[in-house]
Amino acid sequence: MILLIDTTINPTAIGLWDGKKLQTKTIESNPENNRKIIGIIKKFIEKESGMTSVRMSKKENTLTGVTPEKLTAVGVINGPGTFTGVRTGVVIANTISYALKVPVYSIDTLTAQVPKEINNVVSILSASNTEVFFARFIRGKMIGKIEIVDVVNNLPNRIKKEDLTVGDLQKKHCGSWGSNEFMSVSSLNRIDYLLQMIINNKLKPATQALPLYIKKPNITKKKK
Repeated sequence: MILLIDTTINPTAIGLWDGKKLQTKTIESNPENNRKIIGIIKKFIEKESGMTSVRMSKKENTLTGVTPEKLTAVGVINGPGTFTGVRTGVVIANTISYALKVPVYSIDTLTAQVPKEINNVVSILSASNTEVFFARFIRGKMIGKIEIVDVVNNLPNRIKKEDLTVGDLQKKHCGSWGSNEFMSVSSLNRIDYLLQMIINNKLKPATQALPLYIKKPNITKKKK
């Protein structure tokens, strides 16, 4: 079995692949669910795998009762996204990987949104109310690097008429320039893409996933 995690944006998603079928679950990101995310994953594994021995270790904040023979790998979308979301997913994936001594696979959020068969693709993800994470792809390969782009002032100038725009924004924001097409992508879509990359040996296994932070969190210092 392979456990899959995407907590980069709201709603988050988890998946469990048993070798034949992918079972998924979406989770609304809020303070209560964020505190209970390990317990939610525990119940999800129990339900979808039929294992009743899964336990939550309060001391290590991880899962026990799952063996490497049952859970063989962990996959995680490692960012960009919200600071807390990226950190949460990567920490959980690394903790389970370390505890069970199974490999962890990771892929960035924007790559996990791109159909490889399409020639010109622009992948975007909400970064704030006015900004998006932006990356250009040709045949599934990222050209350049992930950037932060202003939606109103800069994004329209970065998209060509022949581009397919994919991401989490609404069509009215991204699909109204020239003849551009827009395809909405959710956390469930990214989970499925991550799985396909793992089972088709397109990702290298690792002992640790690293978070990908493009934008630093807004931290307001308290006045003395």
